[in-house]
Amino acid sequence: MLKESLIKLRSLVDNLEDRDKCIKQDHNLFAKFFENFPTAVSMWSINAEGKVLSCKGNDFLNDRAATYENLFVSEEVRKKVDKAMSIDGEVVELFLETEQKTYYAKILKRIEDEEQVGTMGMAWDVSSNITLLGSLVRIKDLVETGGDIEEIKKWAQNGIDASRMRILIERLTGNGG
Repeated sequence: MLKESLIKLRSLVDNLEDRDKCIKQDHNLFAKFFENFPTAVSMWSINAEGKVLSCKGNDFLNDRAATYENLFVSEEVRKKVDKAMSIDGEVVELFLETEQKTYYAKILKRIEDEEQVGTMGMAWDVSSNITLLGSLVRIKDLVETGGDIEEIKKWAQNGIDASRMRILIERLTGNGG
């Protein structure tokens, strides 16, 4: 009986070691994914006491943060997240703005036994989408009012230049223009 228990225990330990190796490999691949993703994407997770459990991203996150208080590089961003976290519901969506960029963020509250025990957030840079959409609206307005063709071209070029998708397509197809 003891030998059988030891065999089962050894099998369990081997399985746990394999699982831990896979988790570490997945974590490393996930980190590489973030480093090479074509847009700025950030994720963070904190517990109920404000300790940072994980933090990966760029631009507005302090990736060496230990606590929620120093997680964001901007006090204004942290205040917006504070306000969003005070809203009822498990999921909150908002825009976060820095001096150069605008992010769409989704914040998920970790709830256990009707108590918030942590928070996860994910944000990605939507600045180019906002510029592109603004350019299209401006072009539409100019066309409807008989606007100057040169100004329409200028706004069209502004939208084209802002398009992250254009940059990706050119990079992936090897077509520089």
